[in-house]
Amino acid sequence: MALRDKINTINGLFLRLIIDLLKRTFLYLFLFLAFAGIAQTRKRNFHQRELGVLLGGSYYIGDINTTAHFKNSHPALGVFFRYTPNYRYAFRFGVNYGKISGSDSQSSNANQQERNLS
Repeated sequence: MALRDKINTINGLFLRLIIDLLKRTFLYLFLFLAFAGIAQTRKRNFHQRELGVLLGGSYYIGDINTTAHFKNSHPALGVFFRYTPNYRYAFRFGVNYGKISGSDSQSSNANQQERNLS
């Protein structure tokens, strides 16, 4: 009989642990959804202006370079301005600069090497 009592005690502890875990999970889920809902309903009552800089690389994928990503990469940069007069819409203006290049002579395909475009 003592063994059966120990098993019942262990089962009871395990069941309480599962119930506590579920209570915490539902509490955290409820709080997350409540705060997410509040965050989505707030409207911005101000005009917002943003200025940004873009830095990166540019490369060409097309007829001359068909499969080699990042081959003949060159630096690229840009600048943008975004104006948000209302919470429903925004205007964005930007200028980007980059250089692309490709050459059939660097291809491993014999047909492209014979074409010899650059």
